[in-house]
Parts: sequence; C-alpha cells; structure tokens
Amino acid sequence: MPTIASHGLQCQPSPALPEQVSTLVRPYMDPAWVTLEITESVLMTDPIEMETLLKRLHEQNFQIAIDDFGTGFSSLSRFQYLPP
Repeated sequence: MPTIASHGLQCQPSPALPEQVSTLVRPYMDPAWVTLEITESVLMTDPIEMETLLKRLHEQNFQIAIDDFGTGFSSLSRFQYLPP
C-alpha cells in the first residue's frame, strides 16, 4: 500500500488539495489503497484547518495516518475530531 508522507510540508495546504491529490491518484489506483501520513507537528500548525482537510481527504477514500503523535504538544482529546 503506497504511503505519501507530509514530512517537510512547510506551507499551508490549499483547500483544493483533496481534489488535486485525488485527481492525481485515481487514474492509477483506488485512493482507498493510499495512506496519507501526516506528522503531529503539521497537524498542530492549525488543528481546525487540518482536521477539515483530513476529513475531506478521508471523504475521497484516502487512508490517514498520524506519525510521531505524542512527541509534541498535542492531546489525545484531538482524536475525537479526526476522521475514523
């Protein structure tokens, strides 16, 4: 299963990102086979915005993984706002 990681993501992602990623992936494979990995530090740059973005990616059927969770300043209570 391919994994796309957010390591080194330095800019604020565009609201169009879920559709752009889906457009790139769908001709080659079902997005359900792709795991998008985001680090805790990227997630916590703007938790509300990133939660919305992750929900939209999940709606496109991408799998979401959070890397390095618990190594920074986040809280387990944030999990309730993330897609299943």
